Order: sequence, then C-alpha cells, then structure tokens
Amino acid sequence: MNKKIKGILIPIDVMKNPNLSLTAKFLYGFILCLLEDEGYCCVTNNQFAQILKISPITVSNLIQKLVKEKYLTKELGWENKKVRYLYPINLSEEVKKELERKQKE
Repeated sequence: MNKKIKGILIPIDVMKNPNLSLTAKFLYGFILCLLEDEGYCCVTNNQFAQILKISPITVSNLIQKLVKEKYLTKELGWENKKVRYLYPINLSEEVKKELERKQKE
C-alpha cells in the first residue's frame, strides 16, 4: 500500500445505506481511494485494520457485508502468495470521473 491518501471518497448511496455501519462506509471509501489503474484494490485485512484501528477479522466481516450489499466483488489469485482483489461494482459515472481525477493528482 504505497499510495498517499489525501482523503476518501464515499458515494452518497453508500452513505445513505442503513445496512452498513459507519466503519464499513469508511472502509469502502478507502478501497475506492486505493484502486490500482486496473480497477482493483489489493490491500490486506491487516493493512486495513491498521488504518482503521480495528481487527483484521472485523475488516473481513465488513468486506463480506460490502460484497453482500453488492458494492464489491472479490477474487482470489496467486502471485508468489495468495492475493485478494477487491473490485467496486455499480459505481455511478460521477464517482468514476471523480476517482479518475483523484488518480491524476
């Protein structure tokens, strides 16, 4: 996780979702800010846990909730070790444009 984060972006539909905790909403915002050019985030539960000051198990549960609510999909891969790729889904065009703008900064 080498990107320097200046702030996070949380789409309004995520913020208004009563099924998500505030921590899940913040986690989703971090995932969006840490997307690679290929459109995925490859940060570990331990890394997210350090950022949010929560346990890795809580991170795992929050990611499962975001998958269940159809904000993320995840894939597992192998690149010298087991890797998890998180892909945001159903992003509005406005959010996509804002993410592109932030990546250029």
